[in-house]
Amino acid sequence: MINRYSFVFLAALLAASFAVSCGGDRTGDVLQEFRLETLGGGRFYLGDHRGKAVVMVFWSVHCVPCHRQLSDLGKHGLMNDPKVKVVSVCVDPADRGLVEQGARMFGGGIPVLLDEDRAVARKLGVEAEPTTLIVDKKGTEASRIVGYDGATLSQITKAVAVIEQRTSR
Repeated sequence: MINRYSFVFLAALLAASFAVSCGGDRTGDVLQEFRLETLGGGRFYLGDHRGKAVVMVFWSVHCVPCHRQLSDLGKHGLMNDPKVKVVSVCVDPADRGLVEQGARMFGGGIPVLLDEDRAVARKLGVEAEPTTLIVDKKGTEASRIVGYDGATLSQITKAVAVIEQRTSR
């Protein structure tokens, strides 16, 4: 006979296994090609940036840590590295005015990609903002950082350095 505590434990176990199978660690997975519209009306294709490390920050217009991360990243040395492409992916671009305001807040130097209906975020298993994906030169997910704190920029820099070391050998 299943008592109340056994039922709660079983439900929690099922929920945890579902979360792992739907999201989980995707480091080492080759990302499928995707295309996103840019805030300026252009198009971004991931495959066009093979041969570079790509840093993608998924953000929301109402996410304060997202704006802080993108502002700090916009001032970071990675922005001037020709071997690295840094982009931001807005997951809630319905109100273009708010997206433009956010882009101005973080300096406007980071291209803004518009993920209508969170289609790309879902495809890549992004479940929270900010989430930073670092993709290696072959299109493989090298690192994933969820959230933003004082160590995030250092983690991004280290992940890019590892990519450079692997490809310079």
